[in-house]
Amino acid sequence: SCLALLTTPVKAKATPEMAASKAKKVVMMLDIMTKEYELGIKNGKVVNAMEYEESQVFLSQSLKRYQTIMGYMPNPKIAEELKTRFENLVVNLKNKNDPKQIKISVNTIQSNLLKELGIEIKKSPSRAINIQNGQNIFKANCAQCHGLTGNGDGPLASHLDPAPAVLSDPEITGDKHSSAYDNFQVISVGIVNTSMVAWSESLPEAELWDVTYYIRT
Repeated sequence: SCLALLTTPVKAKATPEMAASKAKKVVMMLDIMTKEYELGIKNGKVVNAMEYEESQVFLSQSLKRYQTIMGYMPNPKIAEELKTRFENLVVNLKNKNDPKQIKISVNTIQSNLLKELGIEIKKSPSRAINIQNGQNIFKANCAQCHGLTGNGDGPLASHLDPAPAVLSDPEITGDKHSSAYDNFQVISVGIVNTSMVAWSESLPEAELWDVTYYIRT
């Protein structure tokens, strides 16, 4: 048995599922942050204070989450370099740098993080969508705030500040203005400073895709 142990090839260490899940959320949060920053800043000036503030909070949260998985990075030097890139981004957001430059920096962080941990993010569902299941999930978890028809008029809506998103608005869920993956990201990681929670904490990915596609109906 000892000989067997000695001759058995050692497999490459896989990234633990928890760390992989956190890394995916970091990437998604950075995507949302970039979009909000683009809406908040123009020509070095704040044009939408709420979006600008949310972009900074999203970046801060994604940095904190990244720091919890640095120990799983196979190359400590690259892990520290990415942390420095994150910290530089924080400064660049405060300085209201060009959104295009912010996006380039974000893409660099995302691609290096995924490469180092050997993670691939799929931007489409891995199995056939079950719209009926999506409807059931929406009724059970989302309708109390967003309303049964997505008009933002659920029984809890009047108690929320800011108000829940109007999902029936095509600019939020319409094909010409957003992709299913855009909606999937928001459902997965939530929205900072609102009552929109990160549903990836309680629902499996397949169900998140089901409710994503139901919402887009």
